[in-house]
Amino acid sequence: MNVVRISKSMRDWFAGFPKPSPAKTIDPVTLTAWSAFGLFMLGLLALMYYAHAVLVPAVAAAVTAIIVSPVARWLERRGIPSGLAAFLVITGFVLSLGAIGAAVVPTARSLGAQLPEMAARIEFKLVDIRATLKSLREAREKLNKATEVGESPKPKVEVSRDDGGGLATFAFQLGFFAVLTYFLLAARIDYKRRLILAQPSHAERLRTARILRDMGKRVSSYLFTVTMINVGLGIVTAASLAAMGMPYAVLLGFAIALLNFLPYIGPILVIAATAVLSLATFDDWGLVLAGPGIVLALHLIEGQFVSPWLIGRRLEISPVAVFVGIAVLGWMWGAVGAMVAVPLLILLYTFGQRIPALSPLASMIGPTEGESDDDKDAEEDADAEEDADGRNAASQAGVRP
Repeated sequence: MNVVRISKSMRDWFAGFPKPSPAKTIDPVTLTAWSAFGLFMLGLLALMYYAHAVLVPAVAAAVTAIIVSPVARWLERRGIPSGLAAFLVITGFVLSLGAIGAAVVPTARSLGAQLPEMAARIEFKLVDIRATLKSLREAREKLNKATEVGESPKPKVEVSRDDGGGLATFAFQLGFFAVLTYFLLAARIDYKRRLILAQPSHAERLRTARILRDMGKRVSSYLFTVTMINVGLGIVTAASLAAMGMPYAVLLGFAIALLNFLPYIGPILVIAATAVLSLATFDDWGLVLAGPGIVLALHLIEGQFVSPWLIGRRLEISPVAVFVGIAVLGWMWGAVGAMVAVPLLILLYTFGQRIPALSPLASMIGPTEGESDDDKDAEEDADAEEDADGRNAASQAGVRP
């Protein structure tokens, strides 16, 4: 009787707990869709890796066309035809690259010839630290000898990727880059009109017109302004380092102007290179520290005052997205991939703000804290200006409401 009473009490006690919910099953359609998406992404990454000989100049041409499009637009407003304006822009761009190369390449060769002497100077100045490191290395070698068990050396296997190198490949990529950039600039208005007219509905045409408007007015202006800021930073850095007697100041100025497109990583590399060069050049520790200090100070002024003043806090992207984008594209496409990583992230962020299907991508690329200015502007303009701006952009492309 007591056993029955105890079992009934335990049954009543367990009855007070919530019943476990039935296990949720994954929808086969959803699972198939995600599997197909994963396979598509793997195939896309493989294509980007193995087709780098064509994709690298193509993507670089697209980014370059977006950056220099404000110059072409300015020339067209002065009555110059689109084809001639594109030709003038590309010619000026190529001549600028040639002038930069003529100034930087001899300096880089001279620096390469001086590297052994600079290494000897650094070794002499760091003799005390080197002695400490030598003692540690000897202790490690003794420890390794004491723990050796006579294993046979393992063969080294080297795996390399055929980059299709050579002068012919470089000439092809350079020519493909220049020609594609020209056509993207000369025919950009016609391609915009065709892209808008290709949409099936009027609402899709308006959305496409707004996306193209954002690319033309915000993204291209942003990238062009950033490019001009980096060029100015390089000139000021080179002049400041030359004034203090730093050799190869022109090369360091070119490096900061180019590597400043790589947020966080590029300036650190230039500061480290300036510190090594200062250590090999100057005997006074004040001058040794002044070189990297100048580069750091100018970078902070540019990042905290000049850029916010000229372009504001618009189009900010997550540092995590920056690091991942630079790492992935740098691994697949080398230095060019690392340089175009941030502009591509900005384009994806702009697309994600206007295309609902890409909104999760925009959330991952966008700022990690708070709300960006673009998000606030989008919310404020959604009710009042969205239709008006879309109709204006569509009408410019030849679309009637």
